[in-house]
Amino acid sequence: MKVDDIIVLENGERYILLAETNLEESRYFLAAGIDEQENIDSKKLVLLKHVEQEDGSYVEVVKNDELMIKLTKQIKDAVK
Repeated sequence: MKVDDIIVLENGERYILLAETNLEESRYFLAAGIDEQENIDSKKLVLLKHVEQEDGSYVEVVKNDELMIKLTKQIKDAVK
C-alpha cells in the first residue's frame, strides 16, 4: 500500500490514501472517502493502521483518540 492507492474496506466503502506516517514501527495512513466517480468526500476522513500478517495485509480504522492526535500532528508536521 502507498499514498494515492484506492482501497475498499470490508463494508464496501472506498478510500484514497492521502498521506503516510510511521509510529512505533507501524504504518498509518490518512485516507478520504471517495464515491464511484472517485470524487473525494472531505467529510469522510479516517486514519488507518496497516497490518501485515503471513497470509496478507489489511487495515484497521484508528479509533483511539490519543493515537489519532499523535498521528494527525505527525502528518501535519510532515506536510509543512
